[in-house]
Amino acid sequence: MIEDRDAIGKGLGTEVRVRIAAQLADIPEQQQGYALEIITCQLDLFDAVLGDGLTGRHRATIRMLGHEWAARRWPLDPLLALLGKVAEETTAVLLSRQASETMADALATVADVSHQCLAELSNGFKEISKPRQHREDPQQAALALLRGDQPPEGWRQQVAAAYGVLAFRIAEEDLEGHERAEAWLAAQVLDGTLSLVCDQGGYALIPAHDITFAIRFAQQLQAKLPEESWTAVSWRVTAEIPAGRAEAADVLTSALASQRSPGCYELGDVLVEYAILRHPKVRELLVKRIEPVVHNPLLLETLDALRAANGNRTKAAASLIIHRSTLDYRLGQIERLTGHQPSSSRSLQVLSAGLTAHAASHCTLPDVSDWDR
Repeated sequence: MIEDRDAIGKGLGTEVRVRIAAQLADIPEQQQGYALEIITCQLDLFDAVLGDGLTGRHRATIRMLGHEWAARRWPLDPLLALLGKVAEETTAVLLSRQASETMADALATVADVSHQCLAELSNGFKEISKPRQHREDPQQAALALLRGDQPPEGWRQQVAAAYGVLAFRIAEEDLEGHERAEAWLAAQVLDGTLSLVCDQGGYALIPAHDITFAIRFAQQLQAKLPEESWTAVSWRVTAEIPAGRAEAADVLTSALASQRSPGCYELGDVLVEYAILRHPKVRELLVKRIEPVVHNPLLLETLDALRAANGNRTKAAASLIIHRSTLDYRLGQIERLTGHQPSSSRSLQVLSAGLTAHAASHCTLPDVSDWDR
């Protein structure tokens, strides 16, 4: 951990975003929202490592961003170049600030994290875009259905009318957990069950007449995974499996973005987070509004306590073990920074949405429609 992080990195993300705005505008419009999510993820990783270190959750998230990009059939090189520019401008911003004893460590950390981000992103992209040579017809059938293509000829008569679409992710590189999930999915006796397992995660298509059956199967899968793992489930008729895949991906993203505990989730569990994730422009505005609070640990702790107390300031002060007047002083600081008064229920909802948006900006997860034939 770099001790002088607050002094070195204050406002770093905002300044870098301004510097790379022109490069972001140069990529196709339909890619810009997703690219912004990945840029935000990289900047947040810089901040996290300057502070507390890169976690398994971070690594899982950035790799799944590669899945998302590959799933939309977009070329990776322009994105890698853009992220390289982010690292370059981050270094330039740091060098423009007053030198400190820890500046050299900060610059080295940025270079190292940038390299790790690019590696994880590339690995995630390759998992989706370059299939394993040993894949057999069941895996190819799953690939085809997930991306909306016709399955191999021998499987066309076996396709069910509807499926539960499962996506799961393991935070750390857990070979045993990966193999355990693959073995369990392969051993399922449900006629027509299809699955794909890649590094740190995978997908399953379960013949299911309704969402209830699909959720029960997803919960059984979750019980077989390592402790630090998440599962998301949706349900679709066969022709709409790609939409189900996208929903499961966003549900999984939303669960991670909102710091949900490892577990099994469906859309109804993460409605607010999902809505924010699906509207990049709204998310960007909320992120800008809440950033001053996010980068102030004391104010962030205070706002979290107020949210947990459903706006009750007395309860929030008690949970923080501070005087009510101290709490009110901090809430006043939050209002000055954001323009929203936390003691107002409406403003507290906006601020809460901002915190969710900030987290969702760097937690896009699995999507798999572009695995090569």
